[in-house]
Amino acid sequence: MKLFPKTFCYTLMLMIIITLIGHGLMYFLIPAFYTNQKESLAESIGEEIIQQLQQSSELSEDKVLERYAKNKAFVNLTCGDKQYVYGSFYIEDALNGNGKDYSFQASPGDQANDAQSNVTGAEQGIDGLAPYLTAQFVKREFSFQNADNEDCTLLILVTLQPVNETKGIVLEILPINLLICFIISAIVAFLYSRRLSTPIKKISETTEQMRLLKRNAVCEIRTKDEIGQLSQNINALYKELLTSIDHLHAKIAHVSEVEQSKIDFMRAASHELKTPVSAVCTMLDSMILGVGKFEDTDTYLPVCKEKMLQLSSMIQEVLDASKLTGQPEEPIKKVQLSELLHEVCNSYRLIADSKGIVFYIETEKAGVVHIPVKAVKRAISNVISNAVNYTNSGGKVSVICSEGTIIVENECVPISEKDLNHLFEAFYRPDYSRSRETGGNGLGLYITHKLLDTYKIPYSFMPYEHGMRFTINCPTNNRFVK
Repeated sequence: MKLFPKTFCYTLMLMIIITLIGHGLMYFLIPAFYTNQKESLAESIGEEIIQQLQQSSELSEDKVLERYAKNKAFVNLTCGDKQYVYGSFYIEDALNGNGKDYSFQASPGDQANDAQSNVTGAEQGIDGLAPYLTAQFVKREFSFQNADNEDCTLLILVTLQPVNETKGIVLEILPINLLICFIISAIVAFLYSRRLSTPIKKISETTEQMRLLKRNAVCEIRTKDEIGQLSQNINALYKELLTSIDHLHAKIAHVSEVEQSKIDFMRAASHELKTPVSAVCTMLDSMILGVGKFEDTDTYLPVCKEKMLQLSSMIQEVLDASKLTGQPEEPIKKVQLSELLHEVCNSYRLIADSKGIVFYIETEKAGVVHIPVKAVKRAISNVISNAVNYTNSGGKVSVICSEGTIIVENECVPISEKDLNHLFEAFYRPDYSRSRETGGNGLGLYITHKLLDTYKIPYSFMPYEHGMRFTINCPTNNRFVK
């Protein structure tokens, strides 16, 4: 069963049950409270009459009784040989199905006989006619002495006929009341169920759209109750879900890009490795067959060895480049940048001296940086190696560091803008003939780019008036700490 009919039925049943319980309480509790009230009334009347008669002998009994005897009450006072009867009550004839009011007022005097007859009729109304009475009475009887020291008996009767009539009325109007309550309950249950189920239905429809990952799906419930809070929580959760999905898609795209770049890299690597391998194989075959200039094995065996060493170095570079995942793997450490630069530059200073290149280094204001030491050290080494390899004899290579910024300059022919756009691609060399002989294998700047980009370290490579300038901005705070 859906929420609306279920809520409607439950609410309707609850209101009907409450109505029945209310009528039941009225039927059973009203007589109890009414009886208790009448008992208190009878007790109070009796005590007040006794108090009046005991205080003064000048007060006549009939005046006292007339003052305190009320409608639907019966007062019978006997003092010595005197009897006073005041009151009225309703007697229902159970045999004939009708009833009448009996009123009594009798006192000693000139009408003593009639009074006695009335008293006797009154007593019969209570005792003799008891089988025909359906009404109940509250009875209180008191014994005392009046102001004249006479022994007195006081009888107080208070009828309970009104409450019995009320009980009957309650039963008579019960069907009508139930009908009215049913109609009202049905209307109230309908409105309540509709008000309760409508926002939940909207939330259900919205969550169905969210299940289909519709971007514009939003729960528009703006109430300040728990349902409104539920709507806000669903919207926040769906927003976080969409964000996670977007991040996942971005990550998948990145992984796909990385995989594609690895495929392209391996294709380029196989192509680059094929050339030196073919050259070495050709020379060795010619030496074995003793044809051409390669007959001179003493001359070309060392050349073959040199080619194999170059090939081995290139293979190592390829392996190192293939291990780059694009994700940070090295912890961040706090280091003195000047010490790291001097450690890297010492070996390249010797190479520069052997080639007749001026090597200049300035690190007085290098400062302290927070970096992945191995990655940055490898990147700086590649940059300086590239600068030394592409600087002619008599040229100058400068390494200047200030406040975490490393600038490597080398005097050479500036690289064109066209070549700069491809310079960080694997195996790309702007001058192939020269680079194969004197330069690297085209992986140095590619690896540098991968390392610096992985750790989000800013860098730039651009021409200046005397050659090329490579700039690395090492962070001076611990923003990389995980």
